[in-house]
Amino acid sequence: MDILGIIFDLGRVLIKVDTQNQLIQSITKQANITSDEAMQKLVENDIFKQYNKGLLTPNEFHKLLQKEINAEIAYHEFKKIWCSIFSVQDGIETIANTLKQKFKIAILSDTDPLHWEYITTNFPWIKNLGPAWLSYERGIMKPDANSFKGTASLIHLQPEQCLFIDDLQQNVDGAKSIGMHAILFKNVQQLKEELIQLGILK
Repeated sequence: MDILGIIFDLGRVLIKVDTQNQLIQSITKQANITSDEAMQKLVENDIFKQYNKGLLTPNEFHKLLQKEINAEIAYHEFKKIWCSIFSVQDGIETIANTLKQKFKIAILSDTDPLHWEYITTNFPWIKNLGPAWLSYERGIMKPDANSFKGTASLIHLQPEQCLFIDDLQQNVDGAKSIGMHAILFKNVQQLKEELIQLGILK
């Protein structure tokens, strides 16, 4: 079946994410803990998943995070730190907008309301690509099959008609398991070369 739609992951694909340098350093400074301890408390903690599933509001997440790292961070400072991790992924905007001329485009992301607001405000071209399936609005995260099926439905396609691009192998495998085509994103040049090989990009 021909590919008619392209589904992009957000973080580390359409936009650079630098948690190790920006977010983690800020938390280690505030809480006086090591970077490894900060990463474990943040990413591996269940509150992070709850937040991404929309089960916690930003205010609730902020309060729980302070308890986890045993430090007080003003909410406005937390928002600044929390969203300081994003930067431009050079070259991806051109590829995405080129694909948009021939394919239906959607975004599938495990994210939270603060991150999505920040990204769409500071990188408006991303919001303009097409509809977005956001974990905090839907209550499920990748690689749940319903995430992939739901995103395909946003652009009125079957999973088999879509190509999914993500930086995590488990998500690529999840997409393939329901019949999607998928590419494991490593860098912009590698993505461009694979898209050319598939005949999707010239």
